[in-house]
Amino acid sequence: MADLKDAQRDKYVTMGVVAEILSCTERHVYDLVVEGSLTAIKVGSRAIRISERSVCEFIEKNKINPEDFYAPEIEEKKTTAPPRPAAKSRWMQK
Repeated sequence: MADLKDAQRDKYVTMGVVAEILSCTERHVYDLVVEGSLTAIKVGSRAIRISERSVCEFIEKNKINPEDFYAPEIEEKKTTAPPRPAAKSRWMQK
């Protein structure tokens, strides 16, 4: 019964609302539901509603630290390979 009470407190929104929140397409939202990243319920024969709580959890789980993501990488010293000899054909020797 505790699950039912929690579900009743959760708000369910349409695919369009979630797509707008995430700035993506409704198809991508559907794919997230299929892979289990978002919790959804079926309302009627075709209508699907997505848990607002699962959207918030998805956002929190997928947040990035800009310093980690956009920090300039430390370039390692690259060793240059010795140049390979060019292939020469006989006509070049004439």
